[in-house]
Amino acid sequence: MESQRLIYSSYKHHNTWNVLVGVAPNGVVTFVSKAYTGSISDNKKIVEHCEVLKQMVSGDLILADKGF
Repeated sequence: MESQRLIYSSYKHHNTWNVLVGVAPNGVVTFVSKAYTGSISDNKKIVEHCEVLKQMVSGDLILADKGF
């Protein structure tokens, strides 16, 4: 029951996982984070925890969708 509660998204009304995926302009997948429980809805916390920003170098461009 505890595991079920952790992956439940009250926004989507079902169980979900959140994964951060980085994709280069040519379509190559450059980063995939571990899966986070659906109850974590704060994208900022996920970005900070998965440390994707440590892989960035000066001049890199980050684009995100509207909900991000």
